[in-house]
Amino acid sequence: MLIYRGVNKVLDASTGGLIAPKGSRDELEIECGDINAAFGNETLAFGSSSGNARYLHSVCSDDYKTSYVSFTTKENVARSFSTSKNLEPGWVYVTDTDLLSAAGIGILDNSVGVDNEAEAEVLVNLIGHQHLPEELILKKYSIDPDN
Repeated sequence: MLIYRGVNKVLDASTGGLIAPKGSRDELEIECGDINAAFGNETLAFGSSSGNARYLHSVCSDDYKTSYVSFTTKENVARSFSTSKNLEPGWVYVTDTDLLSAAGIGILDNSVGVDNEAEAEVLVNLIGHQHLPEELILKKYSIDPDN
C-alpha cells in the first residue's frame, strides 16, 4: 500500500531533505500532570509502553519525540500538511508499506484512540535509523500553495 508524508520546505531543509524521526525511542512513560494523558481509556498504560509513545506522538510529535514518523494513506492529507494548509510550499514523499516491511521497518496503523482519525495516520517506526533510507522513497514531489 502506498503511504504519503507531507512536509513544508523549511522543515525539509532542516533535515537535509531526509525523513528523520525527532527521537530515538518507541516507548514513552507518561508523567503525572501531563495534560495529554487521561488515564481510564484503553490506549494509555502506566509505565513505559509503545502504546503511550504512539498515542502521544499523534497528539504532538514536537512535544513527544519518538522514533515514529507520521505518514498517511491519503495523498490529499499529505498535500495539505506539506503546504501547511495551503500557506507555503512543501514536499510530498511516497513510499510503500510492503517495501518498508521487507526492509524490516515497522509500520503501525494508528487509528485506535486518537482524535485525528480523518488523517488516516500510519506510523513508520525508524527505531535504530537516523532517517528513512533513501532507497525506500519511491517518489518526492514539490507542492505549491493552490496547486
